Amino acid sequence: MVHLRPAPRPIFGALSTIRVTMAWDPCVLHRECGYGDAVNVQKVVGVLVAILVVFWIISSPGTAAGTVNGILDSLASAGDSLIQFLRGVAPG
Repeated sequence: MVHLRPAPRPIFGALSTIRVTMAWDPCVLHRECGYGDAVNVQKVVGVLVAILVVFWIISSPGTAAGTVNGILDSLASAGDSLIQFLRGVAPG
């Protein structure tokens, strides 16, 4: 089978890894065209968010603890509501 090198893909932005690709493109499956070397925007944003969260925890630990407790209480309440719903739906 002959593999032809595809035409260059457009790059959107300096840090973006968005590429226009086709499903049959061998570069998508094997990463042989060098597109994996670009900086991944998702990783950069994730690192920035992690740095901001650590700064927030260090600068005001009481507020951060209260926020985390509120989120956990909301998740627990949602879980209890889901369990009550499933018990009401299930034949008893």
